Amino acid sequence: MGTNDPNELLGPWLLDADEGPARRQSELEAGAQLAEVMARARAMGLVAPEPRRSMSRVRRMSVRAVGLWVVGSLMAGSAAALVATQTGLFRTYERVVETPPVQPVVRRPRIKPRQEHPQPELPIVEAPEPAAPQPKPGELLARANHLRGEGKYRAAVRVYMLALRADPRGAAGNVAAVAAAAIRLEFLNNPRGAAALYRRALSIRPQGPLALESYEGLARAYRALGRRDAERKALQALIDLDVPSPAQARAKERLETLSEVSPVGGLGQP
Repeated sequence: MGTNDPNELLGPWLLDADEGPARRQSELEAGAQLAEVMARARAMGLVAPEPRRSMSRVRRMSVRAVGLWVVGSLMAGSAAALVATQTGLFRTYERVVETPPVQPVVRRPRIKPRQEHPQPELPIVEAPEPAAPQPKPGELLARANHLRGEGKYRAAVRVYMLALRADPRGAAGNVAAVAAAAIRLEFLNNPRGAAALYRRALSIRPQGPLALESYEGLARAYRALGRRDAERKALQALIDLDVPSPAQARAKERLETLSEVSPVGGLGQP
């Protein structure tokens, strides 16, 4: 146990010293001898002591058995890899990336955009709407008379004036002028406007059927305005028509009254 000769330690691993061909020891003998050698080496301090392990359920294997197991595993793995390669289980794929061809850069001349002058917008001309048909003068007179009967005097005068514009030189215009003048004088307290319409009626029909009424209304308008001379002239023109009527009798009576006050003057303007 106290020797340091390595040949003595490894003696059990040496081949037999007997004459004849060398032979190897059996596995059991080699294992026993290896355990003895390791025990001597630990006792001499040449090898670190083996940690204690529970070996109750683990079979101790010899070095040769372990080597045979490792070699067998490697050989089995190599054979499996070879079979997989031959059968095509493992395939190597290469990713093929197609590179597009490089297009040459062509420099084109820069063309300035053509500046177009905007076209002026044409004004939108809308077709005029067809005018509503204008009422006839007779229809206007009928509407005005209806308004007069309802006491709507101002509205009636407006419609009478429309009839006068529709027939400025006709019979309807003459009637409209006399009727509007009478409303201004009797209901609207507008003798000046009444005198103007009476003169307009006389300019249309100086000798017409409404001449007596026009002269009498004109005389009354001048009387309301205080124009005595113009009133006398209008009364004398009514008498000169020489048409027997109540209007003529009233004109003579009024003219005598005015003669007692002052001499007869001329027909004036409002």
